[in-house]
Amino acid sequence: RVAGEAVLRGSVQRVVLAPVDGYVASAAARPGDVVAAGAVLATLDDQALQLDVAKWQAEYERLDSEYREALSQLDSAKVAVLRSSIDRAAAEYQLAADNLARAAIRAPLAGVVVSGDFSQQIGAPVQRGATLFELAPLDGYRIDIRVPERDVGAVVRGQRGRLRLQALPGSSLEVVVERVTPVSEVVDGRNVFEVEARLVGRPPALLRPGMQGVAKLELGRERLLWLWTHQALDWLRLQAWRLGTWG
Repeated sequence: RVAGEAVLRGSVQRVVLAPVDGYVASAAARPGDVVAAGAVLATLDDQALQLDVAKWQAEYERLDSEYREALSQLDSAKVAVLRSSIDRAAAEYQLAADNLARAAIRAPLAGVVVSGDFSQQIGAPVQRGATLFELAPLDGYRIDIRVPERDVGAVVRGQRGRLRLQALPGSSLEVVVERVTPVSEVVDGRNVFEVEARLVGRPPALLRPGMQGVAKLELGRERLLWLWTHQALDWLRLQAWRLGTWG
Protein backbone atom coordinates (compact mmCIF):
# COMPACT_ATOMS: atom_id res chain seq x y z
CA ARG A 1 0.00 0.00 0.00
CA VAL A 2 0.97 3.61 -0.58
CA ALA A 3 0.32 5.99 2.30
CA GLY A 4 -0.08 9.75 2.17
CA GLU A 5 -1.39 12.63 4.23
CA ALA A 6 -4.98 13.42 3.29
CA VAL A 7 -7.34 16.38 3.59
CA LEU A 8 -11.12 16.17 3.28
CA ARG A 9 -12.65 18.85 1.03
CA GLY A 10 -16.11 19.59 -0.30
CA SER A 11 -16.76 18.16 -3.76
CA VAL A 12 -17.83 21.65 -4.79
CA GLN A 13 -17.60 25.03 -3.11
CA ARG A 14 -20.01 27.89 -3.63
CA VAL A 15 -18.75 31.43 -3.33
CA VAL A 16 -21.06 34.06 -1.84
CA LEU A 17 -20.28 37.54 -3.21
CA ALA A 18 -21.22 40.99 -1.98
CA PRO A 19 -24.23 42.07 -4.11
CA VAL A 20 -23.65 45.82 -3.60
CA ASP A 21 -21.16 48.24 -2.10
CA GLY A 22 -21.86 48.72 1.58
CA TYR A 23 -20.89 48.16 5.19
CA VAL A 24 -21.25 45.01 7.30
CA ALA A 25 -24.14 45.46 9.74
CA SER A 26 -24.21 41.98 11.29
CA ALA A 27 -22.53 38.60 10.85
CA ALA A 28 -24.45 35.51 11.91
CA ALA A 29 -22.24 32.81 10.37
CA ARG A 30 -18.63 31.81 11.00
CA PRO A 31 -16.39 29.09 9.52
CA GLY A 32 -17.51 25.67 10.70
CA ASP A 33 -21.18 26.61 11.09
CA VAL A 34 -23.69 24.34 9.40
CA VAL A 35 -26.38 26.42 7.69
CA ALA A 36 -29.61 25.70 5.86
CA ALA A 37 -30.33 26.91 2.34
CA GLY A 38 -31.58 30.49 2.54
CA ALA A 39 -30.19 31.12 6.02
CA VAL A 40 -28.90 34.65 6.63
CA LEU A 41 -25.10 34.64 6.80
CA ALA A 42 -24.64 38.39 7.25
CA THR A 43 -26.41 41.67 6.58
CA LEU A 44 -25.26 44.94 5.07
CA ASP A 45 -26.25 48.38 6.33
CA ASP A 46 -29.35 49.14 4.26
CA GLN A 47 -29.93 52.82 5.15
CA ALA A 48 -28.53 54.11 1.85
CA LEU A 49 -30.42 51.39 -0.04
CA GLN A 50 -33.72 52.40 1.58
CA LEU A 51 -33.09 56.02 0.59
CA ASP A 52 -32.44 54.91 -2.98
CA VAL A 53 -35.74 52.99 -3.04
CA ALA A 54 -37.63 56.00 -1.65
CA LYS A 55 -35.97 58.32 -4.18
CA TRP A 56 -37.01 56.28 -7.22
CA GLN A 57 -40.46 55.59 -5.84
CA ALA A 58 -41.03 59.34 -5.46
CA GLU A 59 -39.65 59.96 -8.95
CA TYR A 60 -41.94 57.31 -10.43
CA GLU A 61 -45.01 58.80 -8.70
CA ARG A 62 -44.10 62.34 -9.88
CA LEU A 63 -43.67 61.23 -13.49
CA ASP A 64 -46.84 59.16 -13.37
CA SER A 65 -48.79 62.21 -12.18
CA GLU A 66 -47.38 64.32 -15.04
CA TYR A 67 -48.13 61.51 -17.48
CA ARG A 68 -51.80 61.41 -16.47
CA GLU A 69 -52.04 65.17 -16.78
CA ALA A 70 -50.51 65.05 -20.29
CA LEU A 71 -53.00 62.36 -21.25
CA SER A 72 -55.90 64.51 -20.10
CA GLN A 73 -54.56 67.40 -22.20
CA LEU A 74 -54.05 65.13 -25.24
CA ASP A 75 -50.39 66.23 -25.46
CA SER A 76 -49.04 63.28 -27.44
CA ALA A 77 -45.45 64.57 -27.62
CA LYS A 78 -45.22 65.01 -23.84
CA VAL A 79 -46.93 61.65 -23.28
CA ALA A 80 -44.26 59.88 -25.34
CA VAL A 81 -41.42 61.57 -23.45
CA LEU A 82 -42.98 60.87 -20.05
CA ARG A 83 -43.69 57.23 -20.96
CA SER A 84 -39.98 56.70 -21.57
CA SER A 85 -39.06 58.47 -18.33
CA ILE A 86 -41.59 56.40 -16.37
CA ASP A 87 -40.14 53.15 -17.76
CA ARG A 88 -36.65 54.25 -16.69
CA ALA A 89 -37.84 55.24 -13.20
CA ALA A 90 -39.66 51.91 -12.83
CA ALA A 91 -36.51 50.01 -13.81
CA GLU A 92 -34.37 52.02 -11.38
CA TYR A 93 -36.92 51.48 -8.60
CA GLN A 94 -36.94 47.72 -9.22
CA LEU A 95 -33.13 47.62 -9.17
CA ALA A 96 -33.04 49.60 -5.90
CA ALA A 97 -35.66 47.28 -4.38
CA ASP A 98 -33.68 44.20 -5.45
CA ASN A 99 -30.49 45.65 -3.95
CA LEU A 100 -32.34 46.30 -0.70
CA ALA A 101 -33.58 42.70 -0.61
CA ARG A 102 -30.03 41.45 -1.22
CA ALA A 103 -28.71 43.39 1.78
CA ALA A 104 -29.39 40.17 3.70
CA ILE A 105 -26.65 37.78 2.52
CA ARG A 106 -28.20 34.31 2.35
CA ALA A 107 -26.76 30.84 1.92
CA PRO A 108 -27.32 29.54 -1.64
CA LEU A 109 -27.29 25.94 -0.42
CA ALA A 110 -27.34 23.84 2.74
CA GLY A 111 -23.83 23.10 3.93
CA VAL A 112 -20.94 24.19 6.09
CA VAL A 113 -19.26 27.59 6.05
CA VAL A 114 -15.68 27.00 4.92
CA SER A 115 -14.43 30.59 5.04
CA GLY A 116 -15.71 34.07 5.86
CA ASP A 117 -15.74 35.56 9.34
CA PHE A 118 -17.02 39.12 9.77
CA SER A 119 -17.99 38.80 13.43
CA GLN A 120 -15.05 41.03 14.39
CA GLN A 121 -15.48 43.39 11.43
CA ILE A 122 -18.88 44.99 12.00
CA GLY A 123 -18.94 48.23 10.05
CA ALA A 124 -16.19 47.14 7.67
CA PRO A 125 -16.69 48.28 4.05
CA VAL A 126 -17.21 45.69 1.32
CA GLN A 127 -17.18 46.18 -2.43
CA ARG A 128 -19.63 44.70 -4.86
CA GLY A 129 -18.30 41.38 -6.15
CA ALA A 130 -15.98 40.79 -3.18
CA THR A 131 -15.95 37.24 -1.79
CA LEU A 132 -17.71 37.15 1.59
CA PHE A 133 -18.19 33.43 2.27
CA GLU A 134 -17.39 30.02 0.83
CA LEU A 135 -19.78 27.13 1.46
CA ALA A 136 -19.43 23.41 0.87
CA PRO A 137 -22.33 20.92 0.84
CA LEU A 138 -22.29 18.11 3.40
CA ASP A 139 -23.38 15.37 0.99
CA GLY A 140 -20.34 15.32 -1.28
CA TYR A 141 -16.61 15.19 -0.53
CA ARG A 142 -13.31 14.70 -2.26
CA ILE A 143 -10.05 13.66 -0.63
CA ASP A 144 -6.73 15.26 -1.55
CA ILE A 145 -3.91 12.79 -0.84
CA ARG A 146 -0.26 13.82 -0.94
CA VAL A 147 1.66 10.87 -2.36
CA PRO A 148 5.49 10.87 -2.28
CA GLU A 149 7.17 11.14 -5.66
CA ARG A 150 8.78 7.69 -5.35
CA ASP A 151 5.34 6.03 -5.08
CA VAL A 152 3.13 8.10 -7.40
CA GLY A 153 4.04 6.04 -10.48
CA ALA A 154 2.17 3.09 -9.01
CA VAL A 155 -1.06 5.05 -8.41
CA VAL A 156 -3.74 4.93 -11.11
CA ARG A 157 -7.38 5.88 -11.38
CA GLY A 158 -9.76 3.32 -9.94
CA GLN A 159 -7.47 2.08 -7.17
CA ARG A 160 -9.17 1.66 -3.83
CA GLY A 161 -7.92 2.35 -0.36
CA ARG A 162 -8.85 3.38 3.16
CA LEU A 163 -8.92 6.76 4.85
CA ARG A 164 -8.57 7.28 8.59
CA LEU A 165 -9.22 10.79 9.90
CA GLN A 166 -7.78 12.34 13.05
CA ALA A 167 -11.30 13.27 14.13
CA LEU A 168 -12.51 9.66 13.69
CA PRO A 169 -9.49 7.51 14.58
CA GLY A 170 -11.60 4.50 15.47
CA SER A 171 -12.97 3.91 11.98
CA SER A 172 -11.77 4.03 8.39
CA LEU A 173 -13.56 5.05 5.21
CA GLU A 174 -13.28 3.42 1.80
CA VAL A 175 -12.00 5.65 -1.00
CA VAL A 176 -11.33 5.27 -4.73
CA VAL A 177 -8.79 7.25 -6.78
CA GLU A 178 -10.31 9.68 -9.28
CA ARG A 179 -7.30 11.60 -10.60
CA VAL A 180 -3.53 11.91 -10.28
CA THR A 181 -2.40 15.50 -10.83
CA PRO A 182 0.65 15.92 -13.09
CA VAL A 183 2.11 18.77 -11.02
CA SER A 184 4.23 18.28 -7.93
CA GLU A 185 4.88 20.48 -4.91
CA VAL A 186 7.39 20.49 -2.08
CA VAL A 187 5.92 19.80 1.37
CA ASP A 188 8.17 19.53 4.42
CA GLY A 189 11.18 19.09 2.18
CA ARG A 190 9.62 16.24 0.18
CA ASN A 191 8.42 16.26 -3.40
CA VAL A 192 4.80 15.06 -3.46
CA PHE A 193 1.99 14.73 -5.99
CA GLU A 194 -1.65 15.36 -5.17
CA VAL A 195 -4.02 12.47 -5.78
CA GLU A 196 -7.76 13.14 -5.79
CA ALA A 197 -10.07 10.45 -4.45
CA ARG A 198 -13.73 10.17 -3.51
CA LEU A 199 -15.56 8.40 -0.73
CA VAL A 200 -17.36 5.16 -1.47
CA GLY A 201 -20.87 5.04 -0.06
CA ARG A 202 -22.76 7.55 2.05
CA PRO A 203 -20.48 9.84 4.09
CA PRO A 204 -20.91 9.87 7.89
CA ALA A 205 -22.77 12.86 9.29
CA LEU A 206 -19.77 13.91 11.40
CA LEU A 207 -17.55 14.68 8.41
CA ARG A 208 -16.56 18.29 7.79
CA PRO A 209 -14.41 19.87 5.08
CA GLY A 210 -10.88 20.48 6.30
CA MET A 211 -10.55 17.30 8.37
CA GLN A 212 -7.13 15.70 8.03
CA GLY A 213 -5.84 12.16 8.26
CA VAL A 214 -3.92 9.44 6.44
CA ALA A 215 -4.98 7.49 3.37
CA LYS A 216 -3.54 4.17 2.26
CA LEU A 217 -4.04 3.08 -1.35
CA GLU A 218 -3.91 -0.61 -2.25
CA LEU A 219 -1.45 -1.42 -5.03
CA GLY A 220 -1.62 -5.20 -4.98
CA ARG A 221 0.44 -8.06 -3.53
CA GLU A 222 4.21 -8.56 -3.45
CA ARG A 223 6.65 -10.77 -1.57
CA LEU A 224 7.71 -9.58 1.89
CA LEU A 225 11.36 -9.41 0.80
CA TRP A 226 10.43 -6.96 -1.99
CA LEU A 227 8.36 -4.86 0.41
CA TRP A 228 11.27 -4.59 2.83
CA THR A 229 14.00 -3.90 0.30
CA HIS A 230 12.59 -2.21 -2.84
CA GLN A 231 12.95 1.37 -1.58
CA ALA A 232 16.58 0.83 -0.61
CA LEU A 233 17.30 -0.86 -3.95
CA ASP A 234 15.63 1.98 -5.87
CA TRP A 235 17.77 4.49 -3.97
CA LEU A 236 20.94 2.53 -4.71
CA ARG A 237 20.06 2.33 -8.43
CA LEU A 238 19.54 6.09 -8.56
CA GLN A 239 22.86 6.77 -6.82
CA ALA A 240 24.66 4.37 -9.16
CA TRP A 241 23.11 6.10 -12.15
CA ARG A 242 24.19 9.51 -10.80
CA LEU A 243 27.75 8.27 -10.33
CA GLY A 244 27.81 6.59 -13.74
CA THR A 245 28.50 3.12 -12.37
CA TRP A 246 25.20 1.55 -13.49
CA GLY A 247 22.92 1.62 -16.43
